[in-house]
Amino acid sequence: MMMKLNLLIIILFLGKTSFDCDKFKTGKFEVESKFGGKVVIQRNHRFHTETLTRNGNVVRYKIKWISDCSFLLYGRQLLKGTEEINDPKIIEEFANDTIFNEIIKINGNVYTTKSKLYKFKKWYESTTRKIE
Repeated sequence: MMMKLNLLIIILFLGKTSFDCDKFKTGKFEVESKFGGKVVIQRNHRFHTETLTRNGNVVRYKIKWISDCSFLLYGRQLLKGTEEINDPKIIEEFANDTIFNEIIKINGNVYTTKSKLYKFKKWYESTTRKIE
């Protein structure tokens, strides 16, 4: 009996926590960029649009939710402003890459995401707050 109880406790602790991420699928959000400045995000069912407050650049991605709390950003388009990277090859690589995002923590209107570009191995974490 004790063995079954221990096994149940281990399974509960090892099981992936399930979040309700529905409220983060659309709306207006803010995140502090690791590359400097605040980013305002406007998200609907088709697009994820980022406005960098430090320079006014606006970038739009197509969005595809692949699970309740994971989504892909792809098809990057610069809608306003100028590219900050001067190397056309790097710009093209970013524009053609896919960003995988997974919500790993929720606290009220704030969520933490781990993200990575498909072509790279390094994961980045960021904390985003829903403002509308």
